[in-house]
Amino acid sequence: IYSDIKDPCFRNIYSYLSRSDSLIQFTQEKIIKLNGNFFSNFETQEVLEALIIKFVCDWEWFIERHIIHLLARDTSTLSDFLSLKLPKVISFDEASAILNGTGYFNFKNCTDIKSLAKKILVKENNSFESLEKEVINNINNLYVIRNYIAHRSTKSKKTLSSYYTKVGIVKFIEPGEYFGLIYQNEKDPNFTNFFAHTFSLLMSSLQMWEFLFPKSLDQFQEDGSMTQQSILKLLNFLRLRPPQK
Repeated sequence: IYSDIKDPCFRNIYSYLSRSDSLIQFTQEKIIKLNGNFFSNFETQEVLEALIIKFVCDWEWFIERHIIHLLARDTSTLSDFLSLKLPKVISFDEASAILNGTGYFNFKNCTDIKSLAKKILVKENNSFESLEKEVINNINNLYVIRNYIAHRSTKSKKTLSSYYTKVGIVKFIEPGEYFGLIYQNEKDPNFTNFFAHTFSLLMSSLQMWEFLFPKSLDQFQEDGSMTQQSILKLLNFLRLRPPQK
């Protein structure tokens, strides 16, 4: 970790992981555990819906900076895609100006982001290819839920209803109530839909870390892979050593 910390892309991942873990802990300790005592069910559901907007906004901010850092390393693929002759290495500000100026950050979900990354990032820097299918699906579904929370439109409700049908929810329920349900076939009653979706955001950054900076994860791995225990060990490390301001 200490050898990679000089890399701004690594610092962005490390900082996001730390923030995300902190927000998940806050939700569990300050909101979920107080449900029925300090908060009513309705109040808890309303807070969870508000927190989801915060989770998604922070992830999008992380993803935008992540793509900019990776593009600044090597613009070769973007040059070919735009049929332009760009310097191979550019500054963060220059990469930011190019991507924001062309409107590339108007993405709809994780699949959209992955498609964008393939068009503009060289293969060895495209960490989005490392994202697992379940993580992508959970984030895509989270965008469906987020859109309904943000707009409450007929269209967003219809799209959310379609998602509910796919996961076996026949009657429409508000996202806050959905977040309190246990995730699919999960045996742990604490692992609700809320934590399944938010943990997928966190896992996306961890999988990109593993793709770009595999050596710095060696101290956490068990038998050469990131197990559940490995992830807990890493999160404990983050809590002890938060990123520098």
